[in-house]
Amino acid sequence: MRVPQQDILALTWTKYVDGGFQVKLIKKRGGRELWIPLSPETRDMLDSMDRTSTHVIVNEETRQPYKDKNEFGRVFRKVRARAGITRNVTFQDLRTTALTALGNQGGTNAEIVSFSGHKVSSPTIDTYVKPDREAALRARKKMDGEDK
Repeated sequence: MRVPQQDILALTWTKYVDGGFQVKLIKKRGGRELWIPLSPETRDMLDSMDRTSTHVIVNEETRQPYKDKNEFGRVFRKVRARAGITRNVTFQDLRTTALTALGNQGGTNAEIVSFSGHKVSSPTIDTYVKPDREAALRARKKMDGEDK
């Protein structure tokens, strides 16, 4: 499953609310609404940006929204090459990395799906939560009432 680029390209400034993005996932998740909180660094960057377009993601040359996901994909590949990333990193890779990090930090299934848009019962969640020694220790602390 890939993160639909049209979800990213559809981000408008009106969806930037209370330090996060209020999004309605277009594909495969039945139009689910999510609010995605942003890091302080991302909020600072967005707050300092010139809002010359209704859309957040715009073509740097034209300052207009991308015409389609193919145009955006070409730009993404160029940026990836300029950054020296030699393997074929996709949006799915970025999403998987973020959700796995959340799972590794003790994020619950409910917390992970609040970012991903999956159903809480989705077997896809197994992709992001990797049970390990640290997860077991966090669980033990919760059972003992130490982690409230």
